[in-house]
Amino acid sequence: MTSSEVVLGIAVFLASAVEMVEALTVVLAVGVTRGWRSSLEGVFVALLVLAALVLAFGPALVQFVPLNLLRSIVGGVLLIFGLQWMRKAVLRASGLKDKRDEDLVYAKTIAQLSAGSKFKNRDMSGFTVAFKGVFIEGLEVIIIVLTLGSSAHDLGLAILAALIAFALVAAVGVIVSRQLSGVPENAMKLMVGLMLVSFGTFWGGEGLGLRWPGSDLMIPALVALYGFVTFLLIRRLTRLAVARNAIESGRDLASLKQHFHDKEEVLVRTVKKAMPLRLARGFLMFWWEFFIGDTPEVFGGTLVIFGVIEFWRHWRFPNVSIVVIAPVLVILLLNATIVRACRSELAGG
Repeated sequence: MTSSEVVLGIAVFLASAVEMVEALTVVLAVGVTRGWRSSLEGVFVALLVLAALVLAFGPALVQFVPLNLLRSIVGGVLLIFGLQWMRKAVLRASGLKDKRDEDLVYAKTIAQLSAGSKFKNRDMSGFTVAFKGVFIEGLEVIIIVLTLGSSAHDLGLAILAALIAFALVAAVGVIVSRQLSGVPENAMKLMVGLMLVSFGTFWGGEGLGLRWPGSDLMIPALVALYGFVTFLLIRRLTRLAVARNAIESGRDLASLKQHFHDKEEVLVRTVKKAMPLRLARGFLMFWWEFFIGDTPEVFGGTLVIFGVIEFWRHWRFPNVSIVVIAPVLVILLLNATIVRACRSELAGG
């Protein structure tokens, strides 16, 4: 097994495990509060829709999309996802943002769903929340599996890693019958973010004609580079968090951290909205939130990075200069999005 296959398997497994833990928290809360029939039906329908998406788009990606175009698109998507994950993970690791608490998410979801009447058989609110929880988290897994697996020409390995993660999380969920608060989710998200950004840089560059020294060996080198930069960022931000906490010691810091909303809260609010006249807007907003959300600088910065690489390559600058410039631009974008997030956190969101 090559180094790139090892990194691919670990990245898909960890990403799938993180998303499935979050989905399981919602499903268990719905089951306890609104009834297991509605919860399990929502899960089943979501899995059917996700399976249909895989069957529809998986083979098409591999067979009909040119490899260079596929890798450019994949590189962009992975950079966007990875930088978003790293942004939140760095803030949480440094103490500037609360770590995701599955106990709290579980309790809040139960409290919100308990407000309505509990149906003995089928409950549309419970079904909808369970469906959307599984669908949104599962959609992230599918995008990661298809993009990573297709670009590496090893879709089977990516699917296997995701299935192992699914089986493991499902088994633990059945055993504990509640939320998985003991999972070190932030550390996993940070590691997955590093891997996604590394794969995104590598394949995005390859799709644009960049020749990486050492070929696939460049992937673990990029992971190490971005990991070192992230370590320095966390150390610097930790000092900022300590100073901020000292200043705010007499205040309720939770009031400063409402800029980012839990997905479960968004799902519950969505259930309460009137749908007929908002379907088109809701569809567009779903994809905006899914890919861009509160990090438009990541989306725009990724396009700029790819544009610079293409410009550099088009004017036939030395390949080694592009190899150096590409990771530097990614690091600058990571710093920019974290600086923006810090300002938002310190300003109260």
